[in-house]
Order: sequence, then C-alpha cells, then structure tokens
Amino acid sequence: VIRKDIQMLCDAGVDGVFFDAGNGYLYHDAYEAFFKENMARKKEGQSYLKATWMIRASGPKASVSEVLREIYETYYKSGDYDDVLYTINDKPLMLCKADVPVAEFKDFFETRDCWAWAGGEGKWPWLEYSSTNGATGQKGGWALGNTEKEREMVSVSAAQHATTGIGKSYSQGEQPLRSQEKPELGIYFEEQWTYALKLDPQFVLVTQWNEWMAQRFISEKRERFAGQT
Repeated sequence: VIRKDIQMLCDAGVDGVFFDAGNGYLYHDAYEAFFKENMARKKEGQSYLKATWMIRASGPKASVSEVLREIYETYYKSGDYDDVLYTINDKPLMLCKADVPVAEFKDFFETRDCWAWAGGEGKWPWLEYSSTNGATGQKGGWALGNTEKEREMVSVSAAQHATTGIGKSYSQGEQPLRSQEKPELGIYFEEQWTYALKLDPQFVLVTQWNEWMAQRFISEKRERFAGQT
C-alpha cells in the first residue's frame, strides 16, 4: 500500500512528504516502512520521495528537543537515510521552531516553524484560510531575516478541519448549504491552488493527505461539525 501511495504521489509531481509529529508521538515502524520502499525505488532507478518531520509538542518526551533528538539519533546521525531525507539550502529541513534544536546539532538543520494558520517570517504554515473576499488568500512563509518578497512556500489544502465548517465546496469566504455542496468538484482545492500559483513560491505544501490511521475522538460537549451541531 505504501509503495502504491509513493508511486501515485511521484506521478503527481510530489517530491517529498512530512510526518506529523505535532503531538510529540513518533511511529518508527511506519517511518521505516516508508524509507525502505523509497530506498528500494531509488536503487531500482525509479522516482521516490524524501521526508522530514513537523514537531510542535513534547508528547511522552520531556521536551520538544527530546523529540527532535530521537529523530536525529535514529535517522540523521548515521547517514544511512541521507538519500531519503528532505533538504533545502544544503541542510536537512526540519519543521520546528528555530529554538528547538539543542546545541549539539543546532546548526545541522534548516528549521521552519510549521503550524496551522501561522504564516510569516521563519514559518511554513501547513494550513491557511483561502480567500475571504476574492482578493486575498494564503500568506505562506519565508526564512528568518527575509521578507514577504522572498516568500518560500504557500500551503494548499483540499479542505480544513470539520469543526471549521470549511469543506471542499467552500469558496469566496462562504460554505454553501449542505444541499448545494459539490465536494466532487474540489472547489476549495482549486481556489487554494489558483492563489498559490499566482504567488509562485519555491515550495507548495499540500495537506489533507495526512491521518494515515483511523482514530476515534469523543467530545464531552456539543460542537459544530461539518456545518452541523
């Protein structure tokens, strides 16, 4: 299944993925399976994907730095995975705050803070709102010390969290009534792509292909979900 997913992503022109460690949990069996398939594809002379991680919380670790340390010790230190680890500016890319790397490898990574709805200097937002009035869209992110004129990336998503009420039919700042939704047309996805291509960044971070597992969440209060309470 992973090999087929890799094939389809490569066919679509994707060159890398990021693993969500935003809650501080690491899934080494999944990473190893992913890297195994990509290294095999490289050896066979086929297209393959590179990867990095998005880190935001400590989870079961003592700190966010400890999460990064485990990733570094497991995948970066030996050099065995170098061919399938994503790099920019001749350094491994790590999607975390600039102050996260501990001293021993602080200069090893090229860092960008990555979180939803948070664009700007030193940041790569993995999710942003689309146009609210037809004139504005995603902000994107750029390196520390740079300005919006040196924009590096813009995010593009198929939809947003169900609790936001922004689905695949959302457009021009409005979500249509359920009876008028047309999710099969990918209206929101197209709107996000249109603005991203207009900005012409170096990188486009495509999201909503995450959650490669089924999870059950229980809420103790009434919430608005997919436009309904």
